[in-house]
Amino acid sequence: MQTLLDAVLLAKHRLDHLVILPEAERSARGWQYDRADLVWADLVKLDSVAADWAAGRLGEDLTAAARARGLDWVRDISENARQKFVADYRRRYEGAPILLGPHLRRAGRQILRIYCYLDRDRHRIVIGHVGGHLGDSTV
Repeated sequence: MQTLLDAVLLAKHRLDHLVILPEAERSARGWQYDRADLVWADLVKLDSVAADWAAGRLGEDLTAAARARGLDWVRDISENARQKFVADYRRRYEGAPILLGPHLRRAGRQILRIYCYLDRDRHRIVIGHVGGHLGDSTV
């Protein structure tokens, strides 16, 4: 696996409990990140969280399960981001508008964010952005 897009496409085709939106593919294509292998590993871990969620082993709070697997999981975006940059977080899923919120962070020399939406009816994690930080008060 060479690129961020490779990791996202592999997840789209192999991980059953993640839904990859077209916007996630586009953002991954447009973001330079040298460690696609780490992103793939994070997506595999996130899929295992979603699998446990779907099986009823987690309840509704995924945070502890994600962090137990070593993921830097953030429960939601800030209120400032929700008010001032809401357009950055809007997507469509299953024909309806959604708002991305929960996300994974990768810090270091290069940053990466994987912004998600939690489909509570189907117990799936919907990925709507893989790439740079979306708008908030820090960017």
